[in-house]
Amino acid sequence: MAPDNARERKPHDTQPNLKKKPEQSSTEAERVKTWYKRMIISSINRQEREWKDKQMNLADILNLISPILELGQELGKLAEHSLT
Repeated sequence: MAPDNARERKPHDTQPNLKKKPEQSSTEAERVKTWYKRMIISSINRQEREWKDKQMNLADILNLISPILELGQELGKLAEHSLT
């Protein structure tokens, strides 16, 4: 009789699971979709921050280089005047 009880319970146990699977799969699909959206947004934000950091670094470099370039231009003018 034990095998009969097991057989009787088995279809009963699988029916609720079959009903839950479509709900779970749609919920799981939504979770995965939301996770991918968050990952994409996070990646975009990270890239934007890195770009802003690089832009700031480039601005700092240009601020450091511009006086040196101006001095080079002045030295070039002085050299031209001294040759003539």
